[in-house]
Amino acid sequence: MISNKKGLSDIVVTLIIVLLSIVAMGIVAGVVKKLIDSQKEGIEFGTRCLHTEVSATAVNCVNATTNKNCTVTLARSGSANDALAGVKFTFEGQTPAGVPIIGTTVIRNTTLVSAGGEVFTNIDSGITNANWITLLKVVPFYKNSYGVENVCNVATKDLIFK
Repeated sequence: MISNKKGLSDIVVTLIIVLLSIVAMGIVAGVVKKLIDSQKEGIEFGTRCLHTEVSATAVNCVNATTNKNCTVTLARSGSANDALAGVKFTFEGQTPAGVPIIGTTVIRNTTLVSAGGEVFTNIDSGITNANWITLLKVVPFYKNSYGVENVCNVATKDLIFK
């Protein structure tokens, strides 16, 4: 038989501590991996946005009876070659009395590939008089694998006119 029971219990305790340590490391590794995987797609979109430059090269707005239709020509530059999901147009203006106006934000779907351009027509600026429009902001966006918009919060080249 075993005559040194104290020596055996020390070995069992050591083995239990080692096994618990291995289990704890596995749990921590699983949590960290899940956290990294959940942030990976956001990091990828952020990187895309850093290399995406979209700017309005021409804007023509006319007063119409029902809405203020604008035609906007966009150009894309930068090193990102991924197709966009779309762009958001926001018109801003000022009344003759100096009151600032922010029009509606209009979303248009487009792929607008790198080094390309596209003309968008019939965009309602949401501003009562087309002559009051002073600024157009263009913001590109991508969609993730779940169809959720990831707006590029990079500095876009706003087109100031008039």
